[in-house]
Amino acid sequence: MHKERLKISVCIVTYNHAAYIRDCLSSVIAQQVDADLEVLVGDDCSSDETRLIIQSFSEKYPDVIYPVFHKENLGSTRNYQYLINAASGDYIAQLDGDDFWLPGKLHAQLNFLEKNRQCSSVYTNAIVINNSGNLIAKFNGELPSQFDLNFLVKKGNFLNASSVMYRAQCKHPVLNIQGPVLDFQAHILLASQGDLGYINKVMVSYRKNSTTSMIQSSRQLVLELYWQAILCASLLGVERKILFQGVRHFYRDLVFSALVRGKPKEIGIWREKIMKDCSWISHTSLTFSLVLLLPEVFRQVANLLASYLSKGGIRILHDR
Repeated sequence: MHKERLKISVCIVTYNHAAYIRDCLSSVIAQQVDADLEVLVGDDCSSDETRLIIQSFSEKYPDVIYPVFHKENLGSTRNYQYLINAASGDYIAQLDGDDFWLPGKLHAQLNFLEKNRQCSSVYTNAIVINNSGNLIAKFNGELPSQFDLNFLVKKGNFLNASSVMYRAQCKHPVLNIQGPVLDFQAHILLASQGDLGYINKVMVSYRKNSTTSMIQSSRQLVLELYWQAILCASLLGVERKILFQGVRHFYRDLVFSALVRGKPKEIGIWREKIMKDCSWISHTSLTFSLVLLLPEVFRQVANLLASYLSKGGIRILHDR
């Protein structure tokens, strides 16, 4: 019996990405994969020419690209939920409108998921470019080809959201999220449904600090949503030993960010919040963990300074 051809739904969230969306869509169209594609592009009321560019691609590829022009601003989470709810593919691939893919991405991920049925999703490595398109870093070093929820929680958010492809049946927990969410929580929800796969090859260009980057404009919100993801892992039954390692990573990165930005008061504020939300963590254990993490924090600061002063080598954005 002839096997029915598989289908991949590419869900692209975009807002004021006129400078980037052409590269984004072109990179999807250029993918060569033995599966049907539907490309759902959700524009969240852009005020620039993003919609005109999307419309031009839709007219050129009417059987592939399907624009979704929202009449009111939904925010990135609701925009994405709208798209994946409408997706009809066997697999869903996520892509932000200011990022783009490299050749062979979907082909490699489809092969991986077809061979590894125990995996809910698969990610790839990415290069990091600045707003001008210049290479500034690599997302990850070498990672295991498969890992579980415990590995993800204790290591922190090291995965690139625009690299993920997952089984469509795994989308329902993401659809049930209320309010804004960080990609880390979505990764955790996928990991709760099966192992995560990882392809140690650069297949995505991630644009760091683009003009619409939430990290640049809403740093405190990012911290809140990251913490929300850790609490989500707690509700999923991750044991406290693993959770504490995840909290340590979060606290380390928070301390690093606060010191770099000259806002040390944030460290104390977040220490109190952590102990309030996780009453099983004592003031002594968190303070002691900070002391142990200080050499690592200073190493991060030194590496950041070195990357600005030196032109040699490619910095690893998430050194886990």
